[in-house]
Amino acid sequence: MPTSSPGRSKSASADVAPAGSIASGGTEYRNSAFAPKMGPVSQVGNTRQAFARLGVKPDGDADDPSSLRVHDQIARGLPARALVDMGARLAVLDMTDTLGPAFGISERTFHRWKKEPPDTPLGPEVSGRLWKFAAILAHATEVFSTQAAAETWLKTPAMALDRRRPLDLLSTPVGVEAVEELLTRLEYGVYT
Repeated sequence: MPTSSPGRSKSASADVAPAGSIASGGTEYRNSAFAPKMGPVSQVGNTRQAFARLGVKPDGDADDPSSLRVHDQIARGLPARALVDMGARLAVLDMTDTLGPAFGISERTFHRWKKEPPDTPLGPEVSGRLWKFAAILAHATEVFSTQAAAETWLKTPAMALDRRRPLDLLSTPVGVEAVEELLTRLEYGVYT
């Protein structure tokens, strides 16, 4: 196992540490039974689940919905029917309560989108927020076993989020990150 030489910084020694070793006081989990379940397999699974929740097919190869393909699809705008379908697929949440915090749109805008032709593209910002909500809902469903339980969790204040509802934090990228981090902690049994 490599060690730091006096002239090298900690970060430089961590760059050369082999997978599965302890480098610079930090644990490397790549070869460990305790490694988190994150990676391409779970990412593709969550991507597929998010598309399913939106009622939208991924562009290109459905077996490999890569991040760049998802990005391109969001940048072009998801179809308006994805927003309407998401509302129809909610089990516990009310779409009108979800619109502002999760998607950044008013109820009036939602009703206007409902009247548009189904393939009318949403703007990239609304598409991105819609996608992120679908991905978080997919992850929460994986953690809590059912979509109803996941939606209930999204609307319930969480101690780990300073007693804020996860749904209310979806209005900013930092809030989304906090919700995703909490879901990952819950997935691995870290409840604080």
